[in-house]
Amino acid sequence: MTYELARTHCGNLGGYLAFPMDDQENSFIRQLVKAQYAWLGGDMIGRNGTFLTSGSAPEGARPIRQTFWNTGEPNNPINEQCIMMIGSGKWNDGSCGSSYNFVCQFPYAGACMWLPHPAFHDLQCYRKA
Repeated sequence: MTYELARTHCGNLGGYLAFPMDDQENSFIRQLVKAQYAWLGGDMIGRNGTFLTSGSAPEGARPIRQTFWNTGEPNNPINEQCIMMIGSGKWNDGSCGSSYNFVCQFPYAGACMWLPHPAFHDLQCYRKA
């Protein structure tokens, strides 16, 4: 899914695109996506080159304090305004119109009670310890 479709999909489920705030969370997301490329909840759409979390989280858009950028990234603020995780767990600025996997994050533990969902058989719920 594209970045916006993934963001909308997570929102429709009551969540938001996951965004790692520390090394533990970054590793956790990497394990979930099994070394595949995946959208993260951060972008600089309409922000003049400043990456923030996507704003769909309960806290709203917030500065990205700890980063895991791959060497040489971010490198294309004109055409690549969304953050994606590459197979190594490092981040890359990607074209928001590209299609990648994604992970939804939910603001409360009770969100897991609705899974499995009949319309989304492949959804799984994970709780951070």
